[in-house]
Amino acid sequence: MISEIYFKMVVFVLVIFFFVIRIIFTFHFRFSRRRLFRLLFVVLVLSLYFSSAVSFASMNIPEGIRIFDGGLLILVSLLIFYMSHRALGENWTSIIDSGESATNVKKIIKIGPYRYVRHPIYGATFLLLLGFWVFVSNWILGGVPFILFYWIYFIKIDNEERSLVKKFGRKYKDYMKNTGRLFFKIR
Repeated sequence: MISEIYFKMVVFVLVIFFFVIRIIFTFHFRFSRRRLFRLLFVVLVLSLYFSSAVSFASMNIPEGIRIFDGGLLILVSLLIFYMSHRALGENWTSIIDSGESATNVKKIIKIGPYRYVRHPIYGATFLLLLGFWVFVSNWILGGVPFILFYWIYFIKIDNEERSLVKKFGRKYKDYMKNTGRLFFKIR
């Protein structure tokens, strides 16, 4: 039986890895209050995870499933997250976060994951949180971030897509027809 402390150490390292990827590709953006709020939310979730405050919400998922299923989802999502940021390069923008429109988006990216998915960073985050939920095996620590992401980002995606349709018109609508929103489109 694997001690819970090992799961906690792995989660800590993976969270750091996630933020390192994000920082590498978004260092040219200023730090906003919204980003501070997100960072504080992550610190709160990690603090709760490292304490026993929410242990009553344990899901008792078998270790093998936590490690292999949750861990695999996390690793795949981090790879997609990295590849998506890399494909965007300088075209990455925080349209909604900074209150900007899509005017600073130079072109529609159709390489890497963007060849198949319009929002692979959000799709990767969705998978990451799902994997995290399985890995931490806790209804509160896994469920609350997952549900908040689902709620917040679907609103954000709608706003971003409206901005991009406004900027690129028919080209973006055609791109939307040929790609999935968060995941590969099954044809």
